[in-house]
Amino acid sequence: MMAIQMCSPADPATEPARPLWLAPAALAAALADARRRQPREACGVLAGDVSAVGAAIAVRNLAQSPGRFELDPLDVVRVERAVRRSGRQLVGYYHSHPHGAIAPSAQDIGGTLWAEEGPHWHLIVSPAGAWVMFDTRHRPWRAAWAVPLSPHDARNFSAARAGPVSL
Repeated sequence: MMAIQMCSPADPATEPARPLWLAPAALAAALADARRRQPREACGVLAGDVSAVGAAIAVRNLAQSPGRFELDPLDVVRVERAVRRSGRQLVGYYHSHPHGAIAPSAQDIGGTLWAEEGPHWHLIVSPAGAWVMFDTRHRPWRAAWAVPLSPHDARNFSAARAGPVSL
């Protein structure tokens, strides 16, 4: 099975672009979770290493509102321990937008998970199959790879197109 290669759109003055591989099974797991949990948002963690996302692991959503997500911290700790025991590491997070564009919301960008030194990949998926992987080290977040379903989705984030994004 072929993996999808993405390239983080780096600031050429400060850092080189770094490739990231997304295993199709990881993307399929996140999309399946989004479909299973709609109309609520799905959420979870991305596991792998610095160059590859090999798994998307569902985590309980504690948010009461259908249009929000809040990762259960106890689930995150449990999953992170299991990931480390398997020789991988936590490399990012994912969540779904069941009824809207796949662009990050103000709440997504302002969330507490996006530590400068921590995992910095964030996958947003829709139950319909659209998805975009963001590099959260940048403000605003930068799309590293995107597969929008409609022109509406494409207008809602600045770097949307199918393929690696070079900024």
